[in-house]
Amino acid sequence: MRGTSGELRRDLGVGADVPLVGILGRLVPIKDHATLLSAMDLLPGVHLAIIGDGDLRAGLENQVRTSGLADRVHFTGWRTDTAAVLSDLDVVALTSRNEGTPVALIEAGACGRPVVATRVGGVTHVVNDGTTGYLVPPGDHQAVAAMLAKLLADPPLRESLGAAGRQHIRTRFGQERLLSEMSDLYDDLCPPTAVGPQRARVRPTWQNR
Repeated sequence: MRGTSGELRRDLGVGADVPLVGILGRLVPIKDHATLLSAMDLLPGVHLAIIGDGDLRAGLENQVRTSGLADRVHFTGWRTDTAAVLSDLDVVALTSRNEGTPVALIEAGACGRPVVATRVGGVTHVVNDGTTGYLVPPGDHQAVAAMLAKLLADPPLRESLGAAGRQHIRTRFGQERLLSEMSDLYDDLCPPTAVGPQRARVRPTWQNR
């Protein structure tokens, strides 16, 4: 279950039963969106929401067009409804070449979303490989595609990893006031058994990452 608001999917014209992956953050070289787009070539029928903006947007949009992915890859620009966005995603991806502490993945975990991310920098402190998500080598689009396909094909696995991610974020970052408060907020916004629309608006801290 997504505990979903459905707003992002309505905005994108993506049905509730269509697999939807999301990546949140600036469109800059270090985030390596190009690797995720290459992975999308190997995932027919899967849609991708690229949430954020930046200098590389025009180039990434051109890659999408030339790869024949325009009907499945959606550029949303910045959005402030972080919780509603996350609740509509099946999996959150991060294909960065390097990272500090990725706030987007902390938010994904707090909202109970499993992740596929590159094993770089501080990502390993946020994601427990095989328990809250899957870690892959940077730049390896085939590994990204394989882990996304595994999660998208197995809803109970997504539920299990998402629940573990929620607990991991609460436990690991619970001593930090800001993150503890954020975890409580996301419990309210994205409860595991939430039913019906939610239109909460949360300032997306990942815009500055």
